[in-house]
Amino acid sequence: MLYAVNLSLDELVTNVISYGYEDAQPHELTVDLALADGKLTVTLSDDARAFNPLLAPRPDASVPLEERRIGGWGIQFVREMMDDMQYERVGGRNVLTLQKKCQSPDGDGRS
Repeated sequence: MLYAVNLSLDELVTNVISYGYEDAQPHELTVDLALADGKLTVTLSDDARAFNPLLAPRPDASVPLEERRIGGWGIQFVREMMDDMQYERVGGRNVLTLQKKCQSPDGDGRS
């Protein structure tokens, strides 16, 4: 569970920093975590240009590797690793909320 969350955050934050801004000014990116009812909720909020990753086209794995376009795989990995993703644009900010179910070794939902 932690591996999936860490990898997802790494991918998403890298994308915001690499592609979300057209200037070199300071910007704010926040990550909030909450654990409740056996679910970890991660909320990523940034002031980058509007981008809804849920609408990003899914890469085509059937295309031969040498013919594939570059990009899109990181978001696809996040889609596959998280249990739920929601996006909204609020007050000039992208707000992406991810959820991942947590299971303790004894299966009681705690981690």
